Amino acid sequence: MKFTLTKVLWLAGILVITWIAVFAFTSGNETAELQTTTETAELQTTTEVAVPKTLWEIPGFRTSAEGAANDDLLRLWEAFKEEKYIQQCMADEGFVYDIDIAYLVPSLIDPADAATIVGSTGVENDVQKPQAELGTTPTISDSDSLSADELDRYFMTLYGETATDYQYFATTGSLPKNHSGSGFAQGGCFGAAENAVAGVGALRNEINDAVRIEKEKEMLKASACTTPNGVRLEDLEDLELAYMAVYESGENIQDAESDLASCEPLLNNTNDAAWERARAKIFARHNKRLLSHAEYWTAVANEIPKDSEFVQTIKDAVADLEQSWSDVDTNPQSTG
Repeated sequence: MKFTLTKVLWLAGILVITWIAVFAFTSGNETAELQTTTETAELQTTTEVAVPKTLWEIPGFRTSAEGAANDDLLRLWEAFKEEKYIQQCMADEGFVYDIDIAYLVPSLIDPADAATIVGSTGVENDVQKPQAELGTTPTISDSDSLSADELDRYFMTLYGETATDYQYFATTGSLPKNHSGSGFAQGGCFGAAENAVAGVGALRNEINDAVRIEKEKEMLKASACTTPNGVRLEDLEDLELAYMAVYESGENIQDAESDLASCEPLLNNTNDAAWERARAKIFARHNKRLLSHAEYWTAVANEIPKDSEFVQTIKDAVADLEQSWSDVDTNPQSTG
């Protein structure tokens, strides 16, 4: 029997693939490009890369200016590796599991526009294609032939949950009554894969927490601001609370707003400067680990072009998506 399962993700806001699956990005001396259509699948990278000098240049921390698209490609490859791990894990228990990363293809036109490649796709900026919906209900071929016990074993192996509980969650978005808190469907092969496959964002939580703590220390050394009317404000949080107090009182709102606004530029600059100093200190404090992390993921990026199975998987996923859009264009009533 052959099973196909569409994963439910709790990730939000990850840019991973455009309508024709083109990732074009340049960061310093490193260039990495992924271009996939139904006709071709090509990855190009160079091995020369500048040594990161700021936290923003470290894979997993990069913003749009420093190569966020690079990180998106790495996350896509990471998801593929997790699927490969799950496939082998399921095979070890006697199940056939089809790799599925189609769930990483939600909204496509906006990412293409953001990557400044709209036009090369033949798609105009104002064209509104229907979004590909995230699959939430698992589909298992030949499910009619499976007994309740077999279905339970399948889902227990994959997610560590019974078929009934998982399907309830997948169709309603709510946890079953016998579950509470986090950790649902984080076991089985799925959970093992997340633990086994290295993540480009592995250091992110730890480093970001350290930056926040350091920023608070920096703010303790910052100068406060006193408004013309004598209101002392230590930081932006104080400013927000002061505004709230003004609105709640309902008295002299316009004058009070003007008085408080006089401190906004100074407090904003103080806040930004504290963040910058905190990031610089944490980057220096964890420099060895961060540079080792960057070196590893740069090497991964250089290996991606050689992963023909990954490239073919992307190619097939995009071909399926293009076909689904073609079907919608041909039969617009199918969109509901």
